[in-house]
Amino acid sequence: MKKIETERLILRPLTQSDANAVFEWAGDPLVNRYMPYPLHKSPADAEM
Repeated sequence: MKKIETERLILRPLTQSDANAVFEWAGDPLVNRYMPYPLHKSPADAEM
C-alpha cells in the first residue's frame, strides 16, 4: 500500500513502531465495545 496524503489526513501502512498507538485504541474497552476482534491486553498484542 502506498502513502496517501491530503491537507488533513495521512493514510499509510502500519509499522512496528505504531504498536503502542494501536494498543491505545485497541485496548480501550469503550472504544472496542462492538468490534469483532478481541481486546488487546498489552502492546505486544498490537505488534505485527
